[in-house]
Amino acid sequence: MFSKIETILKSEIEENTLLATFEFETVEDEKKNRIIKKVTIECRKCAIGALYEDFDGIIYSFDSESRRFDSELCCL
Repeated sequence: MFSKIETILKSEIEENTLLATFEFETVEDEKKNRIIKKVTIECRKCAIGALYEDFDGIIYSFDSESRRFDSELCCL
């Protein structure tokens, strides 16, 4: 089992095996930006979900599709 980030990187390498031998900074900007965007989206999902779980859902609720947070701090 791989993390989402590893899965994204492995997918990119499957599309272009040469990526496995390059330093990330030498990858062309378009590919690099695509990878960064995918990783950023996944990390955002994980961070929001982890924080929600850490507080047992009592601090806030959220709708990940609309990126809307509803504060529940008044209930504490």
